[in-house]
Amino acid sequence: VLNNATVTITSAEVVTTTTDALGAYKMGLVTAGDYTVTYSLPGYITKTFTINFSNGVEQMMDVALEPKASTTISGGVTSTATNAGIPTAEVNLVGEDGTFTAITDGSGNITISNIFTGDYVAFVGKWGFENSAVDVTVTESGTINLQMTPGYLDGFAIDQGWTVTSNAGSGDWVREVP
Repeated sequence: VLNNATVTITSAEVVTTTTDALGAYKMGLVTAGDYTVTYSLPGYITKTFTINFSNGVEQMMDVALEPKASTTISGGVTSTATNAGIPTAEVNLVGEDGTFTAITDGSGNITISNIFTGDYVAFVGKWGFENSAVDVTVTESGTINLQMTPGYLDGFAIDQGWTVTSNAGSGDWVREVP
């Protein structure tokens, strides 16, 4: 029983619903015919079927999704200026199976367990370095090595603890020399 799995019927319009706590769902179309039905849930292998729907006939589908194999990856974050590891840098890997987060250790190394293979966008941030976003592919027992350039550039994908304070005459932002 999988809760919150997405069920999509693809036609001229896309009809989507999610399963309830018991794995059940109900949906339908007005026009009979052959349609593509996709069942998906992050962390599970997506299944797609072509189903013939008839007017006035209830179609029952009992689909078992198989969990994807998870893996552990390691790597590090280094400075482009010195190639030294960057401690306490935050790394977020964002992909179709969710977001996986790690903080580098004192040497700039990371380990992420229970991550699924596939394509991700790696967001990396640390105060005093330019935040970056790079495409990475996670493979079984793979590694990811990221580099950061010293400086200040915040893409706001990583929470660096900004707070808004203002005594400006209008608006909240004032451009000034730091």
